[in-house]
Amino acid sequence: MKNLTILALLFVALFSSCNNDDDGNASDCQEGCLEFNIDGSLFRTELGVGVINNIVGATSVTLGNFNNPSLSEIGILSIAIGPSFTLEETTYMIDEDCNTSNTLCIALAYGDVDPSDPTSTVSYSSDPLGLNITFTEVDLVSGGIISGTFSCEVENVEDPDDRKTVTNGRFNMRLFNKVCQASYG
Repeated sequence: MKNLTILALLFVALFSSCNNDDDGNASDCQEGCLEFNIDGSLFRTELGVGVINNIVGATSVTLGNFNNPSLSEIGILSIAIGPSFTLEETTYMIDEDCNTSNTLCIALAYGDVDPSDPTSTVSYSSDPLGLNITFTEVDLVSGGIISGTFSCEVENVEDPDDRKTVTNGRFNMRLFNKVCQASYG
């Protein structure tokens, strides 16, 4: 019986210490997280912020790691919600003209930044290529949470022939009215 107890404890210790994140890409997207694979390379921030603004009935939500100027990569997910559009916990395919006021417009921006030479930054955007997004939580108030998943294709803003595929995108952020209110860590 004593050997069985020791064996059971060893079994529990061995398997409770295993990490399911063996491939380095699967992870738990906690509050403050924005992550995606861009042509197979993982972009991830756990210190992202979400800023919500209401202007003349329209709502603008910006999610990303734009609050840290020393980073070598920047990822921003911008969501514009028209005054007569209700954002729900569902899937949307953004592939229409986002210049109308009564619609949902979403774009992903990504940049490779060289802090020592900001002029060498390479920027990519999903606009006008479209984006698939699923919202799993939507609470569009200061202090609320917005979370979900997305995928898209992005193109170099200076060279439309330079395109990258974005997969396994996830976000989970608390919203604030001002960037200075947002802090994690």
